[in-house]
Amino acid sequence: MMIFAIKRVNQRRALPNVTLGYDVYDTCGDVSLAMRMALNMSIDQLDPQCGLLPERKPSSAPEPRVKAVIGEAFSEVSIAVARILTLSSIAQISYASTSELLSKKAKFPTFLRTVNSDVLQTKAMAELVKTFNWETVGIVGSDDEYGKYGSDGLVDQFNAMDVCVDFKFILPAHLDLSDSNAQKQLTELMDTIGNSTAEAIILFTQVSIVKLVLEAAIQMNLNRTWIASDAWSNSSDIKELPGIEAIGPFFGIAFKSHIVEGFADYVSSMVEEKSSNPLWEYHKLNHPPCQSAPQEKLNCSLTASQCMETRCLVHYIFWDLSLNIYLAVEVIVNALSSLMKCDREKCQRNTSFTAYELLNEIKNVDLTLNDTHIVFDDNGDPMLGYDIVAWNSPSSGTIGEYLPGGKINLPPSLVAKMANATVTAFNCSKTCPAGQELMKNGCCKHCIVCSEGHFSPEIGTQKCRVCEEAVGGYLCFLELFSLLACFCLSFTFIVKPSPLSCITGKKLPDLYKNASFVTIGMLLVLVVWIIFIPVYLFGDGVYTEAIKAAAVLVSSHSMLCCHLVPKCYIMVFRKELNDEKAITDYIRNHFERKGIYVLKS
Repeated sequence: MMIFAIKRVNQRRALPNVTLGYDVYDTCGDVSLAMRMALNMSIDQLDPQCGLLPERKPSSAPEPRVKAVIGEAFSEVSIAVARILTLSSIAQISYASTSELLSKKAKFPTFLRTVNSDVLQTKAMAELVKTFNWETVGIVGSDDEYGKYGSDGLVDQFNAMDVCVDFKFILPAHLDLSDSNAQKQLTELMDTIGNSTAEAIILFTQVSIVKLVLEAAIQMNLNRTWIASDAWSNSSDIKELPGIEAIGPFFGIAFKSHIVEGFADYVSSMVEEKSSNPLWEYHKLNHPPCQSAPQEKLNCSLTASQCMETRCLVHYIFWDLSLNIYLAVEVIVNALSSLMKCDREKCQRNTSFTAYELLNEIKNVDLTLNDTHIVFDDNGDPMLGYDIVAWNSPSSGTIGEYLPGGKINLPPSLVAKMANATVTAFNCSKTCPAGQELMKNGCCKHCIVCSEGHFSPEIGTQKCRVCEEAVGGYLCFLELFSLLACFCLSFTFIVKPSPLSCITGKKLPDLYKNASFVTIGMLLVLVVWIIFIPVYLFGDGVYTEAIKAAAVLVSSHSMLCCHLVPKCYIMVFRKELNDEKAITDYIRNHFERKGIYVLKS
């Protein structure tokens, strides 16, 4: 893909009068080999006294012939290469290294990438788990920069959203089954998965380790739901494992994938052309071509035979990685065009610029290619989002996407199906009916009845709540003030009687003397509750509630009748007295008969 992209740049004259060249190195994913190659690229311009500083200082070292590096794929290798290239200020753009460690600019100031950091990937995985209503997961990682930091990041994400991590199992970075310890660890992992109640198992590691883990799971017939990291979510090697369809559905986080126009034709022409192609010749050493077969009998499965059918090469293009490589080339070209002040006709500046100058231009690139927009943040990371993929499930292929802002888009029917699940495949409860709560046993929850004095009002309640009585409030202060007034009133009965201390009701006319009626009402209340207490204490069943209701009703009616009947009598039978002037005159006449003069208002 890199060669194709560079050829296309030169053909369209993106940099007038300038031709881009390239060197291709195969690191075989080996750190030591990659470091040796990085040294070869920068050996002529190493300046131990300079390196990359916040502000570039003049250096006596010659400028590098190599101005930028695209690669590596594995984070572990990219970290080693970045440490060397930093000394010469050479920009390094990776298309697949996702470790969050590479975002630390104090350590890797010249490193950038056209792929998301694992920080965003762990957020995408956590959001997928949350959307699918999974409450417990298991995590399998590896002891390298990719698997270790990714697994730790997942644990942090799940702890923040209250998803239970049933286990986190870290395998060696280079899992070799010829080693008895490695075999023992793999067996232990299978036992852990087999005994786990996790609703989904996340494999956050490289393809080579995933292959060994899933082969063991197939052998033990472990049927689970699996979540793939971006390292293997679209791996044909994994999808074509014999028996993989029997161990459950797979969901994965994948790089955004777009077909780069013209690349498939370029691959086909590369194979068919008679001229020698070094890359193709090298590839044929490991995968010798098969004899030609009729098109209808074409079998593109790599597991079908040891030979390689040349017409099948286009079926094995990793469009996600291919896009990232293509973007890396376009980013460099865009930076070069800006640095050299190029238009459609010519470039105003020649190629005598420093690697450090190009690095600064690359950091400021803002590029849109078709529907992909790439711009680097302060850590050299883009925000490209992810595809959500699935296989071995009713919905296969790309089923949704995760956007950089944190939103996840998935089929509503699939989300609704997951959200309505109330019990897991391992009989762990997600919600409880009213009157029950979830009790946690490890990561598995079960419904139990609320304890005495507690309640849960509706279905889906996670915790029982304490029963509270509706007491208190501002009226308590009014009640306390009234009681205080009553207590103070008692002191008026132990002093010498006076007009102020006597009860005024004795001086009122017959029209307002309700003392007898109030007395009758109070006696009725007293009698009712004297009868009620023993009946309530020794009664049982539904009659107890009936007795309480009767006592309340009798008490209420007695007070109601004794207080309001006299007033109703006046309103109905003595209407002539139900007038303010008549009542005033009645009271004045009453007092004047007693020799008390009342002023007229």
